Amino acid sequence: MAAATAEVAEDAFRDLHAKIGELAVANEFLSRKLKSLDREVRCRMIEWNHPKLSVGAQCTLLSISRSSFYYAPQGETALNFDLMW
Repeated sequence: MAAATAEVAEDAFRDLHAKIGELAVANEFLSRKLKSLDREVRCRMIEWNHPKLSVGAQCTLLSISRSSFYYAPQGETALNFDLMW
């Protein structure tokens, strides 16, 4: 009985290990493909209200720094425009 249980556990372990390998390959493939996209495109992929992935986790998966995701350019001040002209 114990030998059968150990064999089932070993089979389950092998199956899980194989699945982890498949997911690692898929993750690496998608990561390379996503990096070729423009940063703005990757930023638009982020879902603010995703039920299981925080914005920070999504930024990591999409190879975007969280600070650059939140950054919004301020533009030039009136004083700078006056100094330029």
